Amino acid sequence: QWNFKTGPDRWSVGEVVHHLALAETLLFDLQQKQMSGPAATPEQLASVKGKEEMLRKGVPDRTKKFQAPEPLQPGKDTKLTGQKAIVAAFRERRTKTIDYASKTKEDLRARVGDSPVGPIDGYQWLIFIAGHSERHLAQLREVKADAKFPKATP
Repeated sequence: QWNFKTGPDRWSVGEVVHHLALAETLLFDLQQKQMSGPAATPEQLASVKGKEEMLRKGVPDRTKKFQAPEPLQPGKDTKLTGQKAIVAAFRERRTKTIDYASKTKEDLRARVGDSPVGPIDGYQWLIFIAGHSERHLAQLREVKADAKFPKATP
């Protein structure tokens, strides 16, 4: 199941999870870098106002396909190999993101920076990170729904 692909140009379950583990670190680090930067100008704050709905709907939407940047493509990080290590890495990295989101006292709206969808604030970055995972959970469901997806063995 971990290695099954619906086609030669499609990712397996394992590749999707590997991508998520890599992306979680990169996206969270980008959010953190933004949060350590200068306060946003009034113009920047105005430019991101109300983007939450677009992020909640647009990022998880799989009707548009995107090519992952090379550093986030599965197999590019040769230090992270094997199913257990990849799953553990994702869980550890996601826990760090959740801990930050639930405990931070920072004003997540006070800083604006660039993202794959244009300028967003720190709060919107967290929505982007969650939406990115939702997008790939949908991808995992697509793989598992394939008629040739192998059945689990006891």
